[in-house]
Amino acid sequence: MACFLILTLNSPALHAETKAVEIKWSELSSLVTGHAIEFTTKEGVSLKGDVVAVRPEELVLNVRRSSNPKLTPIGGAVIARASLDSFRLLRTRGKWSRSVGTTLGVVSGLTLGGYAAAGIATFLVITGAVTVAGHYLGRSADRKTTSFQIVP
Repeated sequence: MACFLILTLNSPALHAETKAVEIKWSELSSLVTGHAIEFTTKEGVSLKGDVVAVRPEELVLNVRRSSNPKLTPIGGAVIARASLDSFRLLRTRGKWSRSVGTTLGVVSGLTLGGYAAAGIATFLVITGAVTVAGHYLGRSADRKTTSFQIVP
């Protein structure tokens, strides 16, 4: 039962991507400043980071992950407006699912570990693994991703 609930929290139907929301560059600043985004530049570099500022012709980004660190290194970066035509805004919606996932993971782990335990080590490994899995599944359910398309 608890495993079913944990798997339901991470159901692809809950995280289905919808059509990208269209937004003008002039509206971008109030929406993304201070938030995490991820996108692929027209040069083919995948970036993930926190938006520091939006200027008339560029985006100032604190890059946390880059597919090509030689071209766009980790840290502060300025992305030209022409290089960005779409992005995904990453947000966290609290801790409810993470708490539920962890709790269900503990209960499921104790139950499964109790049934499968040939010894204390097996019990601890099973309980720990299911608890960690519940936490991460709940954490992914707490995340919300919205796609945006920049229009002229």
